[in-house]
Amino acid sequence: DGLTWRPAQAAPVWANGSGDGLEETAFINHDPVVGKYRGFMRVWRRHQTIRKNGLGESPDLLNWTGPKICWEGCPDYGLGAQLYGMHVHQDAGLYWAFPWIFYTNEPMDEALHQTMRLKLGWSRDGRHWQPLAPEQDMVPMGVFGAFDFGMMLSHCPAVLTPTEGWLYYMGCDNIHDGSDRVRAIGMAK
Repeated sequence: DGLTWRPAQAAPVWANGSGDGLEETAFINHDPVVGKYRGFMRVWRRHQTIRKNGLGESPDLLNWTGPKICWEGCPDYGLGAQLYGMHVHQDAGLYWAFPWIFYTNEPMDEALHQTMRLKLGWSRDGRHWQPLAPEQDMVPMGVFGAFDFGMMLSHCPAVLTPTEGWLYYMGCDNIHDGSDRVRAIGMAK
């Protein structure tokens, strides 16, 4: 009924995969091209200091491979960039991802420190990813004080109409290590 839930099995479907920890930023869908469920999730490396994205696959949602790391932030997105999470969908024979790129305190530009930005990537197979215009944000960050000034995340596929695409995203008015955040939903066209 979508309201009452129970475990399907006692053991977790994933342990740590190819990293040293898994986190909450997971996206699972059914991929009709490969005929399997695919799960993309954050994988920790180097004692939970580096965030990357892993891919696991399943024919039945109970038995999973991986997750194996399939994409990371550096060097494509610059110094201090980590792949916090991503949403994946298919269109025009390609896989498209909206990775959430988190910037640590390493970049020379202090305006990037602790921000999370929406970028764009693509893949022919859903396993090997390439950035598309990595220097450009998919959706521009809001101005100081706006609900999407510090962080942006996307949890849903783009809505494609005959003339444009709509991307719903969550914005936060503060940076990753800030407090008292205002969160709201925005739509980019």
